[in-house]
Amino acid sequence: MFSLAIEPATRGDEQEIGTALDKLCDEDPCFKVGHDQQTNELIINGLGDLHLRVMLEKMEKRFSLSVSILRKWPFARLAKVHLLTPSPRQSQSCLSR
Repeated sequence: MFSLAIEPATRGDEQEIGTALDKLCDEDPCFKVGHDQQTNELIINGLGDLHLRVMLEKMEKRFSLSVSILRKWPFARLAKVHLLTPSPRQSQSCLSR
């Protein structure tokens, strides 16, 4: 897994970004969204840097929303990130399809 910490490029877009990320998670079972309670950062997880950048580009094109990438997330800390509740479709492994 590869992770990025992100934040809305525009203040006030937090709710819209959350909705857009939920829809993208429903479409791609390998794309996960979480929240680090310690740093209060929104974390997106995917198969690699390219996968995450494609997902962010989809969000920008389809929902007219953009985010700022704060930093690449260290893999060792990933266990401390609380993933948001997955939909039943997301609970399947992305490799089982």
